[in-house]
Amino acid sequence: MSKGKYPVDLDTLKKFSLFNGLSDQELEMIAALVTIRKCKKGEIIIEEGQPGDETYILLEGEVEVTQKLTLFASETRDLDKRDKMLIRLKADFHPFVGEMSLFQENMKRSATMAAIGEVKLGAINNRELLKLAVENKNIGFNLFYNIGLVLAARLKKANQDIMKLTTAFSLALENG
Repeated sequence: MSKGKYPVDLDTLKKFSLFNGLSDQELEMIAALVTIRKCKKGEIIIEEGQPGDETYILLEGEVEVTQKLTLFASETRDLDKRDKMLIRLKADFHPFVGEMSLFQENMKRSATMAAIGEVKLGAINNRELLKLAVENKNIGFNLFYNIGLVLAARLKKANQDIMKLTTAFSLALENG
């Protein structure tokens, strides 16, 4: 395991839940696909509604993830678009984003991600990652299992948030 051979070392990759269950040899195959991207403060990394073809691992820094809130502002049906901050992701927590674009080519991004300060990302081309997953079934199984765990947790949280909003809305209607 040579430290300087790849843009990101294996010990770093092991910290990301996306790569749980992979051997050092399999991690080397993943490391060979990683391209380092550096972003400046305020730079948009992923833009909501744009097609995505990469999955990202956050190596250094912090990003903000937002979604547009679209409200009908008047009878003329003009749209008032505002961003709602969903979450801040810090490199210390080893997050990965953009993984949903692995499931459908040219899938549109569901949120915008911007650098809060200087950010360093590992970008992995989805076509290359899918090709590796098909060629190496253990890599494919572990990647998609790990993604499934994260998506299930996100869906559970979204369902809880919807229930809270529904409850608050119901109470507001009763008291209004």
